[in-house]
Amino acid sequence: MRETWVALSAVEAVVVTGATAYLVFYSWKHGSELKIFVLGFLVLTLRALLHLVTPPEGMYRLLHGFWVPVLDQALLTLALILISYALLYPLFPSYRQPIRWILGNNLVFLLFLSFVVGYDYSTQWRPRTQFLTHWGSLAFGVYQISLLLLILVTTLYVYQKGKSRSLLFTAIAFAVWTLASGIRLWLGLVGSPLIRNWGRFIRGGDMLAQLILVGASTISDPARQTFAQRYFADARAAVADLRARLDEVAAAKALLEERQRLARELHDSVSQALFSLELNLSTAEMLLEDDPDQVLRLVEKSRRTAHEALKDLRALIADLRPPALAGKSILSALQDLASSLESDGITIQVEGETGRPLPESEEAELYRIAYEAINNAIKHSQASTVSVRVLVDGSSFELTVSDDGVGFDPAMRREGAWGLIGMRERAEKLGAELKIESRMGEGTRIIVRRRS
Repeated sequence: MRETWVALSAVEAVVVTGATAYLVFYSWKHGSELKIFVLGFLVLTLRALLHLVTPPEGMYRLLHGFWVPVLDQALLTLALILISYALLYPLFPSYRQPIRWILGNNLVFLLFLSFVVGYDYSTQWRPRTQFLTHWGSLAFGVYQISLLLLILVTTLYVYQKGKSRSLLFTAIAFAVWTLASGIRLWLGLVGSPLIRNWGRFIRGGDMLAQLILVGASTISDPARQTFAQRYFADARAAVADLRARLDEVAAAKALLEERQRLARELHDSVSQALFSLELNLSTAEMLLEDDPDQVLRLVEKSRRTAHEALKDLRALIADLRPPALAGKSILSALQDLASSLESDGITIQVEGETGRPLPESEEAELYRIAYEAINNAIKHSQASTVSVRVLVDGSSFELTVSDDGVGFDPAMRREGAWGLIGMRERAEKLGAELKIESRMGEGTRIIVRRRS
């Protein structure tokens, strides 16, 4: 019996070592993602070599002691954890993070179980052939059966979806391995010494399963490679549809916010100007016979009010359809904007350099940021001069709008400061940085910058 067992240990060492060497060569030659799988077989090789040099079945009996049976079971369990992870990881790309979490927890539990069993087993030495009667071996056996059943059920489930040959061979390998491990666990439960009963069949089943598994992992099988893409096609389509719906909601929200902003602008500028114009003309009508000079002054004031209202209305129209969308460069568009917004009390200076132009949609967003910044300076800063500088070169740009007005405290949150909020949102949409520099009495400078 012992000679048969020694020969079996030698065959196991040769077979597992050869299978591992073949996997290493295959992975190196084909660039296959088998690193974790190969690592699992390296652990199986260490276990086979352990069998070869430990009593009673080993050829050389170089190793002995209470820790040998614990190490044997721990190495087998570690190999099963690594192989299970290597097989599950590429099949479920959408669940890689949970699979990594499961791997980490299994490794921690393996270390804990090995420590507890080894510590308990060291208190009373038993020969290796009686290790199966120890509770630690049963704990390892239950753990191994759980891992084997998990990968077997998963492989069969995936095979139903993909009908892959390699998955079929993988399922056969794990079915054989589960059967062998089940017999080992049953022997432990009944307290039967492994070396006198089914040991040869168990070791033979392990080796057969490992050889089938090597073949299944290296077989050329397009069905296995495309399983994840096919199986998760519906999920990806659902995600794409959800993203499209979210984009539609975002676009509708942006449109609503733009309408609300325009309503505020029309109310604050054009509507107020028209109300003032109506009031002036009504007063002039009442004074037409009694005070002609006052009527002339009211008419002149009304003319200026109408001019301001017209200028505000043109600016709003330009904001809705910026000149940048009409084939002009951003610099030319801002120069036209400055001309339309200038008045007797304020000067707007525009300068800059343009190299390779931005995409038209990005120029429109940058133009709207500049419009909002200039408009805020005109309405709120009490400035006499607004300076605009724009530099554009391909994907890089820098826009600076500064004024010599009264300034403000950027840290203070002002109710209804929709202009600043809109500028920040547009800058984020462009992937640019927006910086506001201002102090009370020292003017304001707004910088929008994006580097390539």
